[in-house]
Amino acid sequence: MLGDDQNLQTVKDKLVHVVIAFFCSFRFLVRIAKVHVQVASVEAARVKEAARFAELEVEKAMLEKRQLLEERYFGLSQEEARLNLDAEGKSEAKGQALAGIFRSPDQPPAHPSTQVPECTIKEGVSPTIAKRLNYSECSGKVAG
Repeated sequence: MLGDDQNLQTVKDKLVHVVIAFFCSFRFLVRIAKVHVQVASVEAARVKEAARFAELEVEKAMLEKRQLLEERYFGLSQEEARLNLDAEGKSEAKGQALAGIFRSPDQPPAHPSTQVPECTIKEGVSPTIAKRLNYSECSGKVAG
């Protein structure tokens, strides 16, 4: 019986070693799985970050395009306003010219704003200097 007890003890020891080895390998596998999950979650975070970065790049491009279009729109509206002023000026000049053609010679001009404004030049200022001082539109009357 002594031999059987010894064999039985050897089998028990081997079984304990197998069980310990199994649990150790199981723990190792669990660790590997945890590391794999961590790596996968890091990769998922990287993919998510790359997608967000791409979204931001697209949004930046759209905002730049919008700014460019708004600047063009502003420029065109300024050009339109300038052209409208030109057209109004030409229309007013045309109306004044037609009024000048159809008025009798003894009537005053239709628009007094077209007359040359009368400016007075201080005494002692020569006409040449007065012209240099931008009195070119004045009648040149000298103040006494």
